[in-house]
Amino acid sequence: MEFSDTKLKALKPQAKRYMTRVDRGLYLETMPSGHKFWRVRFRRGGKEEKVTLGEYGQVGLGLADARKMCAALKKEVVHGGTPKDILNPPVPMTFEQVATEWYTTKINGVRSDGHAKTIFYRLRAYLLPVFANRPIKEITSKELLYALTDIKLRNSGTHGNGTQKNGTHTYTETMRKTRQIAGQIFKYGIALGECEHNIAANLENALPTSKSEHYAALTKPRDIKDLMLRIECYDGTQVVQSALEFSLRTFQRPGEVRHVEWSEVDFGAALWTIPIPKTKRKLNPHIVPLARQVIVLLKNLMPLTGRGQYIFPACRSLDGLEPMSGDAIRMALRRMGYTKDEMTAHGFRALASTNLNGQSWDSDLIELQLQHQERNRVRAAYNHSDKLPERIRMMQHWSDWLDNLKNAQD
Repeated sequence: MEFSDTKLKALKPQAKRYMTRVDRGLYLETMPSGHKFWRVRFRRGGKEEKVTLGEYGQVGLGLADARKMCAALKKEVVHGGTPKDILNPPVPMTFEQVATEWYTTKINGVRSDGHAKTIFYRLRAYLLPVFANRPIKEITSKELLYALTDIKLRNSGTHGNGTQKNGTHTYTETMRKTRQIAGQIFKYGIALGECEHNIAANLENALPTSKSEHYAALTKPRDIKDLMLRIECYDGTQVVQSALEFSLRTFQRPGEVRHVEWSEVDFGAALWTIPIPKTKRKLNPHIVPLARQVIVLLKNLMPLTGRGQYIFPACRSLDGLEPMSGDAIRMALRRMGYTKDEMTAHGFRALASTNLNGQSWDSDLIELQLQHQERNRVRAAYNHSDKLPERIRMMQHWSDWLDNLKNAQD
C-alpha cells in the first residue's frame, strides 16, 4: 500500500495502540490518545532493535522527513554507527560560541588589556550583531563582506572614498582590522572542526584601502612653547596633566603612554621598558630613556597613583587597575583650545621628530626612539637596546631643550 501524508493523517485511534508499516523498517504507531509516533525497526548484531524518530505531525517529521531519517539511520548502522548519531546529531557551534571561546583562549589575559579591549569592542560592534546566532559554518564570504563594508555606512562624516579623516586611523583601517579578527575566529573554528574554510582570507583584496594621513601636530618652537604653558596651566586632573607632559617628553604612542605601569619604570637606571605585548610590532621590548625632568614628574605623581598598577589610571579607577581613557589626552587638548587639525595625541611624536631632526640628531636614533618598524626582522630582534647611551643623551637634551624653550624670554 502506497502511503501519503493524507492517508496517514486519516488513521484513527483504536482501543489499543497499533503499528502501520509505511516502508521497510519504518512504522507509524498510533496511540489510543490519537498521537502517532514514527518507529524504526532494524537488526544489529543479530538482534532486533527499535528506535523512535519522533511524533508524526511535528515540524520536520512528516512522511518525507521520516523516510530520510530512516534511510540515514539504517545507513549509519550498516557502517558501524549508532542510532544516536542520527537522532541526536551534534549541534553546530554558532559564530558567537566560537568567537567567545577564541577570545577567552587566545586574547583575554594573553594580550595586553588595551589590545584585548579593542578586539572585544570591534567584535561586539561589528561582527556579533550580524552573526551571533548563525552556525559559523553557514556564513559566507559575501555576508562577511557586507558586514565589513557596513562599518563605514554606520558612521557619519565619511569622505567620498569611504574613509573618515582621523589621523591614519580611518574606517577602512577598522574594516581591515575587523576582517583580521574574523579571520582568526574562522581559523579557530577550523581547528575545532566547526567550519572548513577561513572565508575572511578571501576578502583581503575586496576591501578599500586607506590613504595614510599625518596626525596634526605643532612643530614650530613658538607653538610648542605655547603648548607647554597651556599644559602647565591645565585645569583638569593632575593625572591627565602629567600624562600630557609625559607624552611631550617621551613621545611614545598614546596607547603605550596610558598603559605604562609603575613596574615598568626602573628609577635607578632612569629607563622605561615597554614589554613586547604592549609594543606595536611585537618584536622586542622597547626601552625609553627617562630624562631627569620625567623622573621628577613621576615621583611627584607617585603619592597620587603609586599604589595602583597604572601610572596614569582612569579617573573612576580608585584602585588604579584601569588605565586612563583613550580619549583623555584628546579631550584635554580640546579643553586647552586645540582643534583636531592643530594637535592630536599622536602629534607629540611628530612634534619631537621634526625638531630633533632639525637639531641634526642622527635620524637612526630618532627612529629607534620612535619605535618605527625595522624592515629587517633579524636586526630588529637585537636593536631594542641599540645605541642606548646615545639615546639617553638625546632624550635628556630633548627635555632640556623644552625647558629652555618654555623659559626663554620672548
